[in-house]
Amino acid sequence: MSSFWEKGSAVATTLRVNWSYLRRLLSPLYQRHHRALSSLKFSSPAECRQLQLHKLRQVLVHAYEHVPYYNDSFGKAGVNPYRLKSLDHFREYPILTREEYRTNHQAFIASNVKRSSIYYRYTGGTTGQPLRLPRQLRDDARELAYTHHIYDLLGVATNARKLLLRGPVEDAIAKYVRFEELGKTMRLSTSNMTDANLENYLRRIRAFGPQLVYAVPSSLAILCHYMERQGLPRLPGVRWVFTQSEMLYEFQERLIERVFKVPVLTSYGQAEHVVSAWRCQHSRLYHVLPYYGYTELLDSRGDPIQAEAQSGRVIGTGFAGYCAPLIRYDTGDWAIPARRTCRCGTFYSSWEAVEGRRMSLVYTKSGGHACLGPMLLCHLFAETHRTIRRFGIEQRRPGELIVTVVPINPGDGGEATSFLRNALEAEYPGLFDIRFVVEDNPPPTKAEKHLFLRQYVIQEELTPFF
Repeated sequence: MSSFWEKGSAVATTLRVNWSYLRRLLSPLYQRHHRALSSLKFSSPAECRQLQLHKLRQVLVHAYEHVPYYNDSFGKAGVNPYRLKSLDHFREYPILTREEYRTNHQAFIASNVKRSSIYYRYTGGTTGQPLRLPRQLRDDARELAYTHHIYDLLGVATNARKLLLRGPVEDAIAKYVRFEELGKTMRLSTSNMTDANLENYLRRIRAFGPQLVYAVPSSLAILCHYMERQGLPRLPGVRWVFTQSEMLYEFQERLIERVFKVPVLTSYGQAEHVVSAWRCQHSRLYHVLPYYGYTELLDSRGDPIQAEAQSGRVIGTGFAGYCAPLIRYDTGDWAIPARRTCRCGTFYSSWEAVEGRRMSLVYTKSGGHACLGPMLLCHLFAETHRTIRRFGIEQRRPGELIVTVVPINPGDGGEATSFLRNALEAEYPGLFDIRFVVEDNPPPTKAEKHLFLRQYVIQEELTPFF
């Protein structure tokens, strides 16, 4: 019986993801949080700031009393959560880097949390510096409530039939499809988007009849380009297209809107759950949710951004991270603050643009393209996190990939390198010449974001896969 639940069982995976979704949906925390978000109204910016200060105090006191890392770091910084008087005073607290969290992640788990209730999610984001994130049901239930709240803000029906193009699908019989969220969502693998599979995908999509398409931009662009090349009609039932996890480029957005005939909606967030923002349909500004977390944009010296059109580091403190809170966490992303008001009338903090995220297309020997996105990174890291500290992929010429591997133990990169080579060659057989570089003693990282994929070959027009 136990072998049925092994990771390789497609049926077991389907049952797991559906059971996980049902638990979150039925959780009293989800119900309570979703109702509270729907009814939350601020009468003034001052009232909004007062709520943020209250939430910050709760997070800081919890971290100070129960999280070993913060008890130590707050003491060294000479700050005391009980004496937090204002949001300006919060700038005295130390900034947390991704690397510092990664190397001390066990010290971030609250002592008053049952270890048996914790499970882990892996993320590499776009940085190539993988993280192991502890979670509880309460964390995921709250996050689902926030996701549905974003849908409400954008006018998307939360119960819509959804097509999900995000990450690989474990499938032993090569159908590359899985039904999730109690059958309301059809997930198609983004690792197998050949023309032959796309023809099959579209038959399945039309039979399923999605109303909402939720995808990473680079994968959805491949599907749209195929439909446009083949002269295929739009999917008539689709009312909303929502993209996330990667930077949405203008040429991708134009392509998606041409094919689906609906506006593209998008939002900004991270697996660490510290900052959330949605792009407004009235002005295309990103509005930052003040009740999701406290967000700062800082310059290279750690001061708030002041100059016009200057981009700043996105620093976030999530309000819902009880199991392992992240306080003044440097996301590695950059954003440009807005200097204009939005036609929607909100007084929330707004951004002109989000920087630091990059699309995940790589170009093959024949001039075609493949998607090498963050979801694939998470899958690879889940298999190698015990041996690899970090890896990055670079493309300078079509058909070539340079993979840099930093092993946890110097001189111990052979096994992980072999696994990565086999995984990439199995995923994209014959499409790339792959060269590996093992760095036992890498140079210190710069302050700028370290992208897991550095793409130097940019093509405005997409050519067919293969």
